[in-house]
Amino acid sequence: MPLVKLFSQVDVYDGWPCAATLRYAQTLIQQQPGASLQVLEYALRQAQGNWLEYPYVWWVLIGRKRVMPLFKDANQHSFIELNQQRHLVHSLRDTQGLVGARTLDSTSTPKVPRVGYFICWENEDKIMNLLGKDLVIKCWSDA
Repeated sequence: MPLVKLFSQVDVYDGWPCAATLRYAQTLIQQQPGASLQVLEYALRQAQGNWLEYPYVWWVLIGRKRVMPLFKDANQHSFIELNQQRHLVHSLRDTQGLVGARTLDSTSTPKVPRVGYFICWENEDKIMNLLGKDLVIKCWSDA
């Protein structure tokens, strides 16, 4: 499908799903198909500490970002072009509290940026392979 260029420069981060929280969120959505993101976020925060370790559906790697053009297709999906391939990206503003921050720097407490987009890779291992390093990502549950 043809793409329309929306912005010349947006911040794009690497991200991946939080598997346990994603499974629980999918169950909640099946039970309440019309629930808003705010309702989902509230339910996940209520479950945190009981059977969920983190209330985040996605993790975003902070401290490493790309600045690149953003495109939309005819279905209104947001994409970037990376290594001559199109990748679906998600808005950090739209996903808000469903995204947690992780960092490669163990000395700082990362915060999820208010604006920007993230590519949702399959899992954390995929990001480590992309970075080409054997790194430990520090998690901050209060980010």
